[in-house]
Amino acid sequence: MQKLLNNTLNAINALVANNTEEFKLPAYVVLADVKRRNEENEGLYSEQQLLAGEALLAGIEDVYIRSKVYLNYRQRFIAVKVSAPKFADKVSLRAAKLDAWAEANGIVIEHTRHGHMIYRANADALDSISA
Repeated sequence: MQKLLNNTLNAINALVANNTEEFKLPAYVVLADVKRRNEENEGLYSEQQLLAGEALLAGIEDVYIRSKVYLNYRQRFIAVKVSAPKFADKVSLRAAKLDAWAEANGIVIEHTRHGHMIYRANADALDSISA
């Protein structure tokens, strides 16, 4: 019985690993979950840190004017996502200055495999921005 159960679980895991497209959630479910998590995690930050996150969002929006930019509250950091930044924005002098400033203030810049950019600011980085 245990062997049958293990074989079944292995088959399901292989199916999920090979066919991830079939198991994606609808966009409205994902958006509702993101909104719920943002509301839960927003309370983890001080007013000054929230204002620093909003200032970071505004600065990134000024640089990446051709892309959608989102603010997300995570448990350990505030993330600002630049959705598929355009080449003209990425190679601009303003983007280079923003990236240098972000790194100097402890903000981690991540490039995803889907072409997005994420600026991650933890509590220390947020405190240095608001100081």
